[in-house]
Amino acid sequence: VRSSAASDVYKRQEDTSVTLSGDANCDGKVNICDLVRYGEFTARVNGTEVYKANCDTVKDNRLDEQDLTGIKKLLLDIR
Repeated sequence: VRSSAASDVYKRQEDTSVTLSGDANCDGKVNICDLVRYGEFTARVNGTEVYKANCDTVKDNRLDEQDLTGIKKLLLDIR
């Protein structure tokens, strides 16, 4: 038996660590769909923090053309 209603409230924090750089849609791979998803982010910034973290391929806490180039390089396997 719980003594406090406050103990029933749990705050879920989203894990914002990058799972796969360039994986803008978090499907476990980098492909053309990630370019589309990245375009959605830059057109109207929304979505979850993990999606944004994965899109930030240059790790500067911004989503811009450098990240788009980073996803393209990942698609072409250019380092």
